[in-house]
Amino acid sequence: MGTIFKRHDVETENWYYEEKGIIPRKSLKTKDRRQAMVFKRQLDEKANRLRLGLDVLSTDNLKTVADLFTEFDKKVLTGKNEKYRKQLYAMLNKMVYKYGSKRLNQIKYKDVVEFKTELLSNFTRKTVHNHLSANKEMFQYAVNCDYIIKNPFDALKFPSKKPERPRVGLEKAIIHKAIDMTKTFDWLGYSKCPDLREKDEIYWSIMLYTGMRRNDAGNLTHQKVYGSLIQEKSTSSRKIVLVDKLLKYGDKIYNVYPSKRMQDRSLARYKAIMKTLGFTNTDFHSIGHTHATLLQPHYDRTQIGTMVGKSASIDTYIHQDWDNHKRVLEEVFE
Repeated sequence: MGTIFKRHDVETENWYYEEKGIIPRKSLKTKDRRQAMVFKRQLDEKANRLRLGLDVLSTDNLKTVADLFTEFDKKVLTGKNEKYRKQLYAMLNKMVYKYGSKRLNQIKYKDVVEFKTELLSNFTRKTVHNHLSANKEMFQYAVNCDYIIKNPFDALKFPSKKPERPRVGLEKAIIHKAIDMTKTFDWLGYSKCPDLREKDEIYWSIMLYTGMRRNDAGNLTHQKVYGSLIQEKSTSSRKIVLVDKLLKYGDKIYNVYPSKRMQDRSLARYKAIMKTLGFTNTDFHSIGHTHATLLQPHYDRTQIGTMVGKSASIDTYIHQDWDNHKRVLEEVFE
């Protein structure tokens, strides 16, 4: 015979039932003892049928982590922004890869601690926080569906989302100096392929004068400049304003570094140059920070977000005088 009881480790006052080895612990979804006894008699009968092989346990209680991911994708993620789904897939699939064949009620606190530890050995704290949050959401869906009683991620301490080495905007003179050094810097890649010097000069200049992210800057096209750029990371659109210093390069600004491998190699050269200037904690993000910082005396935060495409208020900002913005850019980067 099974037993009914109340749990002291959860906020709910509902009654629970369990028949060890036959029916796993489950909530009866009632606080009334008399109603709980009615459910107990029904479950005791089911337990007897299970012992005799006359019934089988609900497949809901046998779901694996892989099953949960499939259902979560179908019932929760379907209809979401495609890029958002892909980002979640990357985070959820790591859990599926590690524990996919495990039943949900077999995932314990020690398992999610081990999962967190592995993530921390490969990613930054902010990225790990995002991975854990995504998986916590998926397991909360399992709780809401009564597949499990408690979310194993609830008791887990998440790492801080604050960056370990926050990036800051540099003085524009420093960025200009780095760009100028592409002409003379002693780097093996430059000697093997001299045209990389001009490509780096153009690529870094695009990011400085437009505030674009590295992939958007490396894949710039004529259509994006004279139409609208759909940003690779945020999928939001933004207007591209080119200052005269970029226009002088002509068509060379288009598709300067279209692949991640090319961008990574350019970043390595950028870091090497910046190191000689005394800056070790910097990357292409710092160039974007510099661009936004230089706009602050001329615009408010909402306008800057609209112009550089890094604000949630992009869609609510109706109009901007882009001709005037070009004049401002020419002035601040003079």
